[in-house]
Amino acid sequence: SLAISPFGRVLNWTALLQVRRMVGLTALAYAVVHFVLYIVDQKFALGTVASEIVSRIYLTIGFVALLAFAVLGATSTDNALKRLGRRWKHIHRLTYPATALGLLHFFMQTKLNVSEPTFVAGLYAWEMLWRSVPTDWQRRVATFPILRFP
Repeated sequence: SLAISPFGRVLNWTALLQVRRMVGLTALAYAVVHFVLYIVDQKFALGTVASEIVSRIYLTIGFVALLAFAVLGATSTDNALKRLGRRWKHIHRLTYPATALGLLHFFMQTKLNVSEPTFVAGLYAWEMLWRSVPTDWQRRVATFPILRFP
């Protein structure tokens, strides 16, 4: 979901920008399902799940990322935006470290083939580099007037 903003701007595709929240909440739903399936795999032994999260660093990292994404999801409503005011933007900057933790969890749980987490980490690195470039440079360098989407 982080890549939607730059792709939407580069491609002049404003409709793409309107689905950012939905894509982010879908990612949260995927993370929650991932966690619930882990609980099911542990036969609903919540004590075992908690002790595994505490004792295995990659599970701790993934759980912290899940908690951060849950906060982001809970504050993604229009009402939360109005209630939080300027603080909303500060809270939603938590997206970047939470995503980094999610990527670290992905790498650590992957045993043999790390091509998928490497690809996703490359997209994340590109996104972070893009956001570090001044906005006027982004517009000048990356706008492709030929590519216009309805």
